[in-house]
Amino acid sequence: MKCATYYSNLFPTRTGYKGMSPREALTEIKVDVKTCAVIGFGEFPYVREKMKVHQSKSMEPRVFPGIAMLPTGYHVSCLFLNLETMETVVRDQYIIQDIPRDRVDRMNGIA
Repeated sequence: MKCATYYSNLFPTRTGYKGMSPREALTEIKVDVKTCAVIGFGEFPYVREKMKVHQSKSMEPRVFPGIAMLPTGYHVSCLFLNLETMETVVRDQYIIQDIPRDRVDRMNGIA
């Protein structure tokens, strides 16, 4: 629901203020597709983990599988669901991949 509301507020309405979108009217910032629609809802990226102090030279994984939930509208960061911990995180570095079959099965198991 949040994602649908986010995207519907990016487009101007007939009864809108001076032909602006609701988001633009409230924030007074011009809507930019490069920052507001960088990734689609439900896409499967490998998301870069925030670097920890001890992790710089370790062999620990630096990415985790995620599901894109919502762009934040600032720069290129997005809200992702971490499929390993089932927590939501905001990150700006990710690589979109085709979703593997085992991840689909896992999500069906969670649902």
